[in-house]
Formats: sequence, structure tokens, C-alpha cells
Amino acid sequence: MSKAKYIQLKEYLRRLIEEQELKPGEKIPSQKELTEEFGIGRLTARQAIGQLVNEGYLNSQQGKGTFVTNYAWRVKNNELKETLMLLFSEEPSRLPNPHFITFIQGAAAEVRRQNTRLCVFDIPTGSSLVDLPRVLEEGWVRGVILLGITNPAIINHLAKNRIPFVLAHERAQGDRLYYVGTANKQGAIEMVRYLVEIGHKKIGMLNSYQQEHSFLRERYEGYRLGMEKNGIKIRDEHVIKKPDKKRISELIGERDGPSAIFCGTDFEAFEVMAIAWQKGVAIPNDFAVVGFGGSELGAYSMPPLTTMQEQFYEMGRIALRQLWSLVSGKEIAKRNIELKSKLVIRDSCGFRKSKEHSIDFH
Repeated sequence: MSKAKYIQLKEYLRRLIEEQELKPGEKIPSQKELTEEFGIGRLTARQAIGQLVNEGYLNSQQGKGTFVTNYAWRVKNNELKETLMLLFSEEPSRLPNPHFITFIQGAAAEVRRQNTRLCVFDIPTGSSLVDLPRVLEEGWVRGVILLGITNPAIINHLAKNRIPFVLAHERAQGDRLYYVGTANKQGAIEMVRYLVEIGHKKIGMLNSYQQEHSFLRERYEGYRLGMEKNGIKIRDEHVIKKPDKKRISELIGERDGPSAIFCGTDFEAFEVMAIAWQKGVAIPNDFAVVGFGGSELGAYSMPPLTTMQEQFYEMGRIALRQLWSLVSGKEIAKRNIELKSKLVIRDSCGFRKSKEHSIDFH
């Protein structure tokens, strides 16, 4: 099976860079020029350039073009031998995940403390081994953080090549794996407890992508346990486990519907708010909406969103610290680290207070 066109173009450009036919600081042909020269589409050229930017070979400057970096030269001259790598994955069609940015900032702070280097790469969702940065194959990377990546092929590749790695935010199946993430189950239990405390008995849940993500499955389990602990039976028709805007709209308008909807992520909560606004349904007067994640946008939504705030900065610091211990041969006391989340109470749940209020649950 022949390789995809964007991969062929990427490998061709990378070879020119590594063989110094394209030198550091030199501007490469534009996307339009590449499409005309190779008879390919603009999207193909954009994908190839984007991956080389992610791998560190190129640097795009808005309004000026794309230029060759000195990355390949540094690899060749053995300047990256103490490098750690952070791989993360996002849907190309979505906006950058602000939580991942916060995680990277935390990891970077720990890198400075450890006096090492960190390379950050974004690889496409559902990536295979062919999408891994080539530097992994060349042996310059001492360890890897997998942020939101649980692909068995990638994990097996790292294990087979004895490259230490730490999973972050997403769990993966396997023995003796190192993981840093959020105590999702406990956070969901606390959210349900609070909703019951302020008077809600019929609590539904929107958790559209729980089959794809371990942290969402954990939040659903916490929701289930929280309802059980408070003696409330879950009504199946009040739980949405797959993307379904029509069903969300119906649930909001049902006479016997839930008085509160617990959303697995803040962004699902924003979606519920938008649908409610379109239907003329008032939040929190007609029903309450709460989320999970702690997006900064929640403070500015209408109404401001009640949520469980995750500690992504600290998650990044700890994941880097764990990885550095692994590559340094130090003993690690805990393989699995779960960070507590903080309940941030705002107007979307019906709680009335003059100022934003936070409760830290232990």
C-alpha cells in the first residue's frame, strides 16, 4: 500500500532539510507553490508542512512564510541527548484544548527545575506509528509523556524500545503503567452530592463521548455512585451517552425531565446552555446545568457555569517529575496519581451568592 501523499511530501521535504539542501533560516516554497509543483491539493501541502512544524523541522511565521529551523542540525550534532518529549493529540477540526496548554506550562516549569529539555509534538487523533516524530526512532529522546494518547501501537512501540513513558489525563489498559490524572470518580460524586444538597432530586447526565475516553467513563461511574449514595434512582431516559443534539433538546423541554443536568465536560455544558437559550428555557430558573473541567470560559458564560475544576498545571508538573525519575533510574512510590478537583459554584446551578464561591473537597 502506497503512503499517503502528505506523508510522501513530508518525507521529501525532511530529506532536503537533513541533507542541508534546505538550510536553517531558509524559506521553503509556499503551499501554493508546492501544490503547483507536485500536483497535489492545498490540504495535502498544509498537512505535510504542519507535521514538520510539529516535529520541529520548520517554523511558520504569520505573514512571512515557513522557514527551516536548526533542529536537524542540533540532532546531527548530538545537542538533544537529554531531551524529554511530550506527545498530545487533538481533533484537527476543534479549537486547541486550553487544558492541554495549561498542562504543557506546568511540565515546562518542571523542565526548568530539572535543567533538561522538552520537545512538544501534536499528532493527529487516531495516529499510527508512522505519525510519530522521527526523533523517537533516532534514539535522542530519553522519555515521553503521552497526554490524552492511549493508542496501543504507540504504547507497545515505546515499551518495546525501552523508552520510559508516563500517561496523563487518559488511562490505558496494561500492567505496570505510570499514570497522572484527575480523581474523576470522586469529583463526580461530590458534584452530585452538592446538587442534592441544594434541592435537586432528578439529576440527568450528558456524557456524549464516554465510550472513547477513560476519564468520562470514570465521571459517569462517579455520577452513578453519587446517585446511589443519595438514594436516588437513575432514570435511563435522563442519561445521554452519545452525541445527540435532538435528544438534548427534547430532554431540556420535557415536563417530567431532570431538574439538573450534570455534563461530563464544560464544553458539553456550554452546548446545553446554547440549546436552552434557543428554546427560550431559562437557566437556572427552569433547570440547572453543571460541568466538569474548570474551563476559564465558564466564568463568562451566561449564566456563569458551576464546575469541577481540574489541576492541569500541577498534573503537568507531576507527570514531568515522574518521567524524570524514571529516566534517572529512581524508585517511584506511586504508579497512579489522581489529583482532586475543586467545586467552583456559580449561578448555573441555582446557587445565589454575590461573589463566585469555591469549595475544596478532600
